[in-house]
Amino acid sequence: MASGLIARGWRQARKSVANQDLWQELVALTTGRTITWNWVKGHAGDPHNEEVDALANAAAVQALQQSVIG
Repeated sequence: MASGLIARGWRQARKSVANQDLWQELVALTTGRTITWNWVKGHAGDPHNEEVDALANAAAVQALQQSVIG
């Protein structure tokens, strides 16, 4: 997907791609590596998806708490 976005100047359907900075960072981190991406339907009872969802939510709460505290 990212290669198509790069070729189109980070535009999709005539609009700038959302989170372009994150896509660019992902491209930089994965360049030169063999990556296999698998789509997983979210919130469908997949134990791995549920685990990473919980981790992501915990990290978001922690980041919010740290920004409020200082």
